[in-house]
Amino acid sequence: MSFSKFSQVFTLFFVLNTVSCGYTPLYEMISDLNKIEGTIELEKIEGKNGFYLREELLRRFGDPEADAHILKAKVKVTKSDEVITLSNEITSYKLTMFATFSLETKDGITLIPVKTISATTVYSAATTTTGYASQVAEDAANKRLSTEIGKNIGAELLILSKDWMS
Repeated sequence: MSFSKFSQVFTLFFVLNTVSCGYTPLYEMISDLNKIEGTIELEKIEGKNGFYLREELLRRFGDPEADAHILKAKVKVTKSDEVITLSNEITSYKLTMFATFSLETKDGITLIPVKTISATTVYSAATTTTGYASQVAEDAANKRLSTEIGKNIGAELLILSKDWMS
């Protein structure tokens, strides 16, 4: 059998096998996102990073309806030195955000037990007298982390929606 025939047979086998196993790529589940919209109410998340995360989740899930499930979330950010120069100046920091979340009904019945998600980013710290540029860079890094965590929480809820949506 020639290589082109072999590749055609292999491709046909792979496509048929993938279709028959019930595999659905996550990007095809995006249409299911409309089913989730309005079904999740967010509790207050403490701190500036909690505010950023809450805003991201509200953007993804929309305003909750009366019978919406309650998403509880907490965030914690750790900051570590990433790059230190020979003159002992820190020029880059690494931020890691850890988020724990769970989903419950209004009656307190757990639909999704506590899960933990993390995301990491770095930002550069400019050596200035005011430190303003470094603070702006750190705020932008926190917003990036919140967006990434919000995207990951949304993906988890979408993947598990068949288990918790009724």
